Amino acid sequence: MTPPPRRPRPTRPKPPRQGIQRQGHVRQGARQGAGREREGPGELAKANQNAADAQAAADKASQDADAAQSAYDAAVKAAADAKKAADEAVKKEAQGAAGWFQTDDAEQAYKYLTDSSVSKYLEYTHIGAKDDATSLDNLLKALDMIDECNRLREENGLEPLKVSETALAMAMVQANYAANGHYGHNYQYENTGENLAWGTSDWDPYEAGTRPRKPTTTRPSSPATIRTSPACPRTTSA
Repeated sequence: MTPPPRRPRPTRPKPPRQGIQRQGHVRQGARQGAGREREGPGELAKANQNAADAQAAADKASQDADAAQSAYDAAVKAAADAKKAADEAVKKEAQGAAGWFQTDDAEQAYKYLTDSSVSKYLEYTHIGAKDDATSLDNLLKALDMIDECNRLREENGLEPLKVSETALAMAMVQANYAANGHYGHNYQYENTGENLAWGTSDWDPYEAGTRPRKPTTTRPSSPATIRTSPACPRTTSA
C-alpha cells in the first residue's frame, strides 16, 4: 500500500522588502519632522533677526546716502557762492574807488564819481582806469599822502585828520579835470576848499610847500612856515 503524499508545511509570508524600506523612510522623515518642530521657534527668531538687521542696514545706508547728498548739495552751493563773491570782488576791483565806495555803502561819494547831476566834468573821469584818480593804486597813494600829512601835523602839535570818502571822491573828480589841461580851480563844489599841485608821479608835493623851511638870511627872525596841502591846514612853527 502506497503512503499518501506529504503536504507542504505552511510558512508565514515575508513582508515585501520595499515596504520595509518605505516604512523606514517614513520613520526617518517623522523623526526629522519632529526635530524641525523642536527647532522651529529658534530658526524663526533667527530669520526674523536677520531680516531686521538687513532692514536696519538698508535704513542706515539710505540715511547715509541722504547725508552725502546734502553735503554734496551744500558743497556745490558754497562753491557757487564763492565764485559769485569772487566775480563780484573782481568787478568791484575793476571799478577802483567807485567799487570800494559801493562796498563801504558810501552812496554820496559814489554819486560824486558817477552822477552828472552831482558832479560836472565827469567826462574826464574813467572809473577804475589805470591812470585815473579813481584807480585803486591812486586811492592807496592818496591815503598814504594823508598819512604823511598827519605825521607833519603831529610834529607841529596838531590833531590828525580823518578821511572823508565824499571829499576823496570830490578830489578825484577835480584831479582828473586838472590832469587834462585845466590849470586852475573850477569852483564846482560849494563850501569846500582845494589846493592844486602839478608834477610827475614821483614828485612829492609836500617837499614843494608843506614841510618846514629854514629861515632866510634876510629875515632871520621869521618863523618857518608849513604851507597848506589838500589835507593840511596852514600852520606855522618856529
